Amino acid sequence: MRQRATIAGIERRTAIIGILSAAALSIFAAPAIGFACALGSVFMIINFFLLALVGGGILALARGGTAPLAILLIPLKLAFFIGVSYLIIARLHANVPGFVAGVLTQFVAIFIEVWRASPGAPALENSGIREKRI
Repeated sequence: MRQRATIAGIERRTAIIGILSAAALSIFAAPAIGFACALGSVFMIINFFLLALVGGGILALARGGTAPLAILLIPLKLAFFIGVSYLIIARLHANVPGFVAGVLTQFVAIFIEVWRASPGAPALENSGIREKRI
């Protein structure tokens, strides 16, 4: 049975990729770059988690009839995260390329999780030869 891509699966995969990327950058580049990569990865995990909460809040508010107020939640969350990313870069003096590498771990995790759940991907529970379907 094929699984669907889930928010928890994407967040889990982002954490794994973020840890591996931060460790590799710390070893092969510089510890400051690895730390910034870890910050970017954590930043995106929190952002994705809050996006799920805001999306659920919008759906709940839309059912109640106050949808115009619910639509303001996404731009407010976006403005909040733009401010937080500025503070991470400006106040913590995080390495910008490392931070961007950490942010990109979210997109890699999404691609991997969607590929894993796609109909054309090999099934994880079937380790034998797949039969051809005509």
